[in-house]
Amino acid sequence: MSQPPYRPGNEPADDDDQSSIGGRHAGGPQYTTPSSDPTTAMPQSPRPGGTPPSFSKDGPGGRPGGQGQGGYPPPPQGFGPQGPAQGGYPQYGQGQAQQPYGQQGQPPYGQPGQGGYPPPGGFPPPPTDGPTGGYPPPPGGYPPVAYGGQQPYSVGDAFTWAWNKFTKNAVPLIVSMLVYAVILGVIGGVTVAGAFASMTDKQTVTTDTSVSTSGTFGGASIAIFAIGYLVLLIVGLLIGVAYQTGVLDIADGRTVTIGSFFKPRNPGAAAVTAVLVGVATVILSVLCYIPGLVFAFFAMFATFIAIDRGTGGVAAITESMRAVRDRAGDAFLGWLISVVVAVVGVVICYVGLLVGGPLAMLIQVYTYRRLTGGQVAPLTR
Repeated sequence: MSQPPYRPGNEPADDDDQSSIGGRHAGGPQYTTPSSDPTTAMPQSPRPGGTPPSFSKDGPGGRPGGQGQGGYPPPPQGFGPQGPAQGGYPQYGQGQAQQPYGQQGQPPYGQPGQGGYPPPGGFPPPPTDGPTGGYPPPPGGYPPVAYGGQQPYSVGDAFTWAWNKFTKNAVPLIVSMLVYAVILGVIGGVTVAGAFASMTDKQTVTTDTSVSTSGTFGGASIAIFAIGYLVLLIVGLLIGVAYQTGVLDIADGRTVTIGSFFKPRNPGAAAVTAVLVGVATVILSVLCYIPGLVFAFFAMFATFIAIDRGTGGVAAITESMRAVRDRAGDAFLGWLISVVVAVVGVVICYVGLLVGGPLAMLIQVYTYRRLTGGQVAPLTR
């Protein structure tokens, strides 16, 4: 049998109301007479609408069959606060109270947590000593050379720098050049002597004032000339690479000796580059000589690039052409002053080449470094 709906103010009077303290007050807590059931003596808050809750032995909410407030059945098993779960760990929100962040139970940020691992961002900064921000210099003993950016250039500065470095390193520059000249002279002399000695149909003509020999160059003589020229070419390329290496060491600010000019750097890449430049110049020179001269001008830094950076072949030639193209005016002035210095050395009975040759090479190195964004050592006092 269903119960009638509840309306405030229409409550039927019963015997229990007479035992309440202060009578019935709608919306106020009720106090019942103490009994053997301890739940009946507990004060309860009123339900929404002003009806106070009550307890009975039938079940929660005073409903038969254990119904909850408002006639709803009790929640299923496992809902709400439970005892310790399997393994002895309390449910979330039960057992020990949650600690605020940074207090006991949760280490504050910046201190080692569970497992002893430091928090992110706790690594020490890298060392700041060293030439490259804490990292060791590159192997081989060569300092890093910075490239890129526009470097100031003037012919006067180039000549001043070249003369300063020549006077401070005159002995290794001149002695090494003399040694190389002797080596090339010996190879050339042996080649010519062997070719003439292999001549056929030789005839000797003697006069009162002279003795002359004539003959025909046969196959043996031609072969000797070819071999001798090839040896001269290879040795000359290696000599050029070794000498330019020593000049680049001067530009790096190193202390050079005579031996510094006999230690070629990146000889393979530099030799290949020099051969390509030479062959292309000869082929283009057949066309009225001008194309070969233009190509040689744009490729004048190719061997320096191959020695300095280890970039050989077409890549070095391309880089040289790009550098000359970007600053053609400065490149032409540097090339012109180096040619003038070398010609002056030739004019002075070739003896002047012992000064003019190294000086011209130093001017070229200075121009190369400045136009490609590299650095040169300061003037030596």
